[in-house]
Amino acid sequence: MMRHCFNIRAALQIPLVYPPSACTSPLPHLQSLVEKRTPRHKKGFIVWLAVSPLTAPFALIPIIPNFPFFFCVWRSWSHYRAYKASQYLEGFLRQGAIVPQTSPELDVIYAKYAPKPLPAPSSEKSPPPSEHSSPPEGGEKDEHTAAGEVAGAQLLLTKEAVPELQKILDLPEDSTFASDVYRALEQARLRLEGGDTKV
Repeated sequence: MMRHCFNIRAALQIPLVYPPSACTSPLPHLQSLVEKRTPRHKKGFIVWLAVSPLTAPFALIPIIPNFPFFFCVWRSWSHYRAYKASQYLEGFLRQGAIVPQTSPELDVIYAKYAPKPLPAPSSEKSPPPSEHSSPPEGGEKDEHTAAGEVAGAQLLLTKEAVPELQKILDLPEDSTFASDVYRALEQARLRLEGGDTKV
């Protein structure tokens, strides 16, 4: 019985579908995400759980419910779920159960819904550099960089691609896929606009 269980685990394969035009293999990126995020979620879980008892004095106010307590518990629970999920993902990666699988259909969607490139700065806005002008210092950002093209980083999709992605991946209508991808795209956009290229 135990041997049969190990055979099932060894045979388990989870396809990681990706567009080949976006990257060569998503496994190194996924591994780095797991390595960085697992400790962060564990710390968040412990910190928010430790802070929640400190909100007890708010329970003495009879008019309002103890919103700070509920917020702390909710944050702790969210970090706990993310921590457990990243542990499962780390286990699958360690076992080699996650197998990259290219998808030409995703390539078509990524090409169709790629964000439009930002316009190059026109000559009216910035005059050409003269002999006497000094080059911009390394600490300054130009308009193009500030708008989201930070060190070559850019979004791969727009929000319009989400319904087609859900359809091509054959996900049920009531899944949380759409809302999760919308939130991820918005978070990535805000990070790029803020100049944060960290994963």
